[in-house]
Amino acid sequence: MIETYDLTIAIVNYNTRELLKSCLTSIFAQTKDINFQVIVVDNASKDSSVEMLNEYFPTVKVIHYQKNVGFPSAVNQALALSDARYFLLFNSDAKPLNNAFKSIIDYMDQHEQVGICGPQLYYPDGSPQKSHYRFRFPRGRARWEVIPRIKELKALLRGDTDYEYHYNRRPVVIPDQPRKIQWPRGVCFMIRGKCVEDVGYMDQNIFIYSDEVDYAWRARLKGWERHLVPCAKVSHEEGASTKKNASMMNIIHVQSDYYYFYKHFGLRGWLALRLGYLAGSFAALLLGIAAICYKHLREKKVPKQHFADFRDLLMLSTLTSKVLPPDAR
Repeated sequence: MIETYDLTIAIVNYNTRELLKSCLTSIFAQTKDINFQVIVVDNASKDSSVEMLNEYFPTVKVIHYQKNVGFPSAVNQALALSDARYFLLFNSDAKPLNNAFKSIIDYMDQHEQVGICGPQLYYPDGSPQKSHYRFRFPRGRARWEVIPRIKELKALLRGDTDYEYHYNRRPVVIPDQPRKIQWPRGVCFMIRGKCVEDVGYMDQNIFIYSDEVDYAWRARLKGWERHLVPCAKVSHEEGASTKKNASMMNIIHVQSDYYYFYKHFGLRGWLALRLGYLAGSFAALLLGIAAICYKHLREKKVPKQHFADFRDLLMLSTLTSKVLPPDAR
């Protein structure tokens, strides 16, 4: 008799041995009353991740690549092996805090129009974390690189040298009940099997980042709703799986955004994002020049920081060649 699963949990691993071990331990401890399988796709890790899996988690199915194929390509391999009713993308730096996956499945079973769901995320210290976002459009996304620097420049000119811009000033408010959202973060991203059949696999032209946004947008175009289930709780150590190569990952993130905006908004969207980086670079240059005019700021070496910011943003605005980690080439 062929075993059928309620849920396939797919985890893409890249040199996160200890995080992965902790993640899987939590999954098996917390997940109850559903029939599930776990597939780990290892992107050529060199930290004995595969050996750890074989020793401690023999029931986990492991797909081991000899090179880093990127996130969507790895996920698609797990999708190809799954015939479960639901499919979950789950980060190795995350842990379910309660029977989160069962809570999401129960909710989706009762709401057939929902194609994608996410839980409420928490930092390891227990404070709530941003769990979902609104879709990004070219004009608004382009302002991300400009607005903070313009506001900092205005503060500097009025003598407020302690000013700092914060993107997420608003506190995270946890809703009492599940609600419709635009897209849940890819930390814990559950997709209905029928939604996968309708929308298809993840876009392998993306190496990492923007992949879950792209998938949620495509699901939206097909009429599938995306919801948040706050009673499902997941701890997430934000950035833990990518912080070792933060500079390179930032460049890869930007090139993924360029692809996403060109794919969904055409040349105008692609140009808007590039112009945003270019305008941001000149705002950083103005900040550096303005800082030079203030002797007390020179002592803090602030001008040097702004000029480095100018250089980095200018490079991102003209980024054309594809950047990949060395083990992905």
